[in-house]
Amino acid sequence: MAGRGRFLSPRFFLGYSSQASETAEQLCRFLTDELKLRVFDWPNFHSGHSIWECIVQAERFTNCGVFLFMADDELTAGTKAPRDNVVYEAGYFAGAKGGKSAVIVMEEGAKVPSNLGGILYLKLGKCRDITPIKASLRERLESMLGGES
Repeated sequence: MAGRGRFLSPRFFLGYSSQASETAEQLCRFLTDELKLRVFDWPNFHSGHSIWECIVQAERFTNCGVFLFMADDELTAGTKAPRDNVVYEAGYFAGAKGGKSAVIVMEEGAKVPSNLGGILYLKLGKCRDITPIKASLRERLESMLGGES
């Protein structure tokens, strides 16, 4: 895939919480450096826009989305969930573009809402290292792009 230059036009939205910024950085490097994709990320938004406007803008300017569901918030003893905003972004994005246009990278131990069925989940270990999921993610992104990759 890398070096073919066919990943130059698709844009991916990368949704994550600030607690997941290190994992998001790894994922962004993988998408941009190895897969030659363009990533539309929160730093791409301009100040003065509401969060809602930013989410709508992200959906319009991208082909697909990758969302990090990390075990950020403790719900009860032993039960953790991703940040509400990331769940919302994934749901909005999948609703607007279709479930096959989103991938959720889920940290081990993170509770995932059952009503986000139909979206592909890739399980990430507690170490938050994306290396074990790179091949699966590459395959899914190729499928999302309809064989363009």
